[in-house]
Amino acid sequence: MLNLLGATQHRCTDEQELALTTLREAVAVAEEIGHRQIVMSARSTIGLVLSHLGESAEALEHITFAYERSGEFGYFRHRVWTSLGLGVCLLAAGRFSDALERFASTLEQTRQNRDQTNPETARRVMALLLTLMGDCLSALARWKEAADSYHDARTTIGALQLSYRTEAELALSEGVARRHKGEVEQARACLTFALGKLDALGNRAQREAAEAELALLPDCGTVQ
Repeated sequence: MLNLLGATQHRCTDEQELALTTLREAVAVAEEIGHRQIVMSARSTIGLVLSHLGESAEALEHITFAYERSGEFGYFRHRVWTSLGLGVCLLAAGRFSDALERFASTLEQTRQNRDQTNPETARRVMALLLTLMGDCLSALARWKEAADSYHDARTTIGALQLSYRTEAELALSEGVARRHKGEVEQARACLTFALGKLDALGNRAQREAAEAELALLPDCGTVQ
């Protein structure tokens, strides 16, 4: 219960310091009774909390511990989530190449193990990984690969609704990457699509971002 409460405080109420206290208590109790799974799970979330708080070194210590011990509990039960968490902490620490390598490896393992879960969960995980790979590639200014990764995430989502990145936000990210790459018309198509979706969502900040990106594109008749 402490583990679940701490995770809820982290993900749902944004009470990060309180989550840290709760999760550390969960670890202490779990260690006392020898509950290896809860120790691993709670320390995984502690890593994410610390990363959120900007404590990168300590975050990586906890999430690495969790990842190294997660293999015994099954891929979609824990392994994939600790692997994702490790990549997220590396990304937050500015270690973009390391994060990209972690996400790419996790994507391959997810494809290999997708028969261990339902198709929707597998697609959600793959879409998230492709999105995060796009973020890493953008940070590395590898714009063509970033655009393709965001596009693949959009394709993988299909009709699914995702909480971490909407289809419109993915189209916006893809459009930005294609603009940087000089793929003007592809960028325009992505950004126009994003703008239409954002109108329906009423997301003013993202809409303004899409409009600003469209304004940076040359007119159709401009010679490149």
